[in-house]
Amino acid sequence: MEKFGRIYDMRISVEGGENIAISNPFTLEIDITRNALPTANVGQFKIYNLPRHIRDQIRFDISSINHRQEVALKAGYKSIHKDLNDLPMIFRGSISWAYSERVGTNWITIIECYDGGFALSTSKISTEFIKGEKYRSAAEKVLDMLEGVKLGKISPQLAPEDRELKRDHALNGKVSDVLNENFGCNWFIDNGIVNVLADDEGLEGVFKTVDASTGLLGTPIRSNTLIDFDMIFEPRLLINQIINLRSTTDPAFNGTFKLVQIIHRGTISDAVCGELVTSCRVYKGISKLKAVEA
Repeated sequence: MEKFGRIYDMRISVEGGENIAISNPFTLEIDITRNALPTANVGQFKIYNLPRHIRDQIRFDISSINHRQEVALKAGYKSIHKDLNDLPMIFRGSISWAYSERVGTNWITIIECYDGGFALSTSKISTEFIKGEKYRSAAEKVLDMLEGVKLGKISPQLAPEDRELKRDHALNGKVSDVLNENFGCNWFIDNGIVNVLADDEGLEGVFKTVDASTGLLGTPIRSNTLIDFDMIFEPRLLINQIINLRSTTDPAFNGTFKLVQIIHRGTISDAVCGELVTSCRVYKGISKLKAVEA
């Protein structure tokens, strides 16, 4: 296992079109939760001792309601990734609240964000679809109406290429309501990308196996159809990707699963020695998983 030298690259868009770049040596604490659910993912970040002019630019509260500030956070290891441009994205979203406070001798900037929350709360649809139109094409048009979100993968099972609308459809309301009605809990937004996957489909990520050599910590714990485990910070994981779990302490949990929750929590710092752990939740399913290229 070669996981040495944590590094990060945070980009924050602020009013006026500027793009603030923050990275080491500023200490960063992260608390990110990403799920395979049609709800907004959340992230909280604490950055230590930024210059005052940057703290002032990042500030965001109810008075900032007329503009959006976006956060994109990449992170990884010097031992694995060549430079900052090579780092995997671990969170992308909009700021809901940002402020700075002095604690002892430190100035701490706290940023609270949601991924997909803006699209879920504001995106509306008012259009008509004609009988005979391809269902997949109609689904793509609806998904494209999620503001600030890119279109990812659409399941060929849930939206077959040859399926046609059997009657005219007039849609008027929230985009999320339309998606819930048609796809249930099979659609999700992660890192600013919306995907629609069937229960037996999963993304094919670049990180494929979780075992002791790749950072598995302790013994996995099972709860009904879900299995939880911790590992040394792994930024390459994707929501709803297929992974192979290999535990030497309890081989009963070994198998191929779909990753339905990722929690990154801990510290990235050149000056402070702190933990950074990725907590995962996987789902077995009732049939063999089919890989979809991410």
